[in-house]
Amino acid sequence: GTLINQESYTVDASYSRPFRLGSTVNEWIVGADYNYANTDYDQARARSLGTVHYTDFDSISYVDLMGSAKAGLAGFTFTPSETTLKEAGLYTKFVMRPTDYFTVIIGGRLGRYEIESGSGVDNDSRSDTKFTGYGGVVLDLDEQNSLYASYSALYRPQESLGVDNKLLKLRHGSQVELGYKGAFYNDALNVRFSLYRMRDENAAASIPGNSAQFSALGKRVMQGVEFEVSGQITDRWRMHAGYSYLDSDIEVGSTVRDDGIFLLMPRHTFNLWSTYDVTPELVVGAGINAMTSIESSNGVRGPGHATIDAMVSYQVTDRLKVQLNVDNLANRKYYTRVGSFNTFNIPGKERTAKANISYRF
Repeated sequence: GTLINQESYTVDASYSRPFRLGSTVNEWIVGADYNYANTDYDQARARSLGTVHYTDFDSISYVDLMGSAKAGLAGFTFTPSETTLKEAGLYTKFVMRPTDYFTVIIGGRLGRYEIESGSGVDNDSRSDTKFTGYGGVVLDLDEQNSLYASYSALYRPQESLGVDNKLLKLRHGSQVELGYKGAFYNDALNVRFSLYRMRDENAAASIPGNSAQFSALGKRVMQGVEFEVSGQITDRWRMHAGYSYLDSDIEVGSTVRDDGIFLLMPRHTFNLWSTYDVTPELVVGAGINAMTSIESSNGVRGPGHATIDAMVSYQVTDRLKVQLNVDNLANRKYYTRVGSFNTFNIPGKERTAKANISYRF
């Protein structure tokens, strides 16, 4: 078992000032931030609590795993660890409009981080100064249609420990995106389309059979397409649909070891949701979420699936509204994550119903 206690806070101060560039109004922002996070991990294990037949589950006596481990009882082990992250940064952002229909956004952040992690016996620390930048352009074709392009870089200090009990290297990467946004029929129909490519290096992946240690994945590349459409089909009927295609791969393996588990996301996902006003007070809705198979990096596969959700709401008065939502209406069995043949396999939610009563004062 694991007990996690976390304390964190963030301070952010910024100043913005508009300025004119020709006939357009532009904006400049400058700021500073500070982030602090302290996390205590208490891990308790038992060498053996015996075996029991599944028919006797109701008669199993309660065992205080954490309490027994902290007390140092025979057969139990207690491993405390603590991670502290301190990060400070300076950032700036320019929003420039050379013309009324063309916008340029440029920004960056210079950050300094210090991270320390350990159990009191094996300790490790890292610190560094990094700059990340981003930029984008938006071209308004008209009042309702626009094209955009963007680039952003990222970095993230990692709290995970490797097999050598040392902190994993800094996680860093970048993302490029091209897209289109449009509205038609007086905003009754909205469309969004995007192409993207992400590069992610040194992401932490769990090592099978060892929940306390991780492996850096090396360089992972993900690229795909997203398409969304939503609109008002009639005065009573509304609809939203989305589709995405994702291709992910590891271009360069880890320099430490390559048996860490990470989840390969489904190549194809699709969702559809629709609501209909039966009366001004009564609304019914239904939708479907579907995806193709998922797979872990060591070859364990979870089959594709589709789940159906439904809802009904009734406006009792101007202030009182009642609503019922049912997720996974057909009670479909599926996995949201797969790992190895005996670990990190997480089943999806079974059929659930949630009733809600809201009153506006």
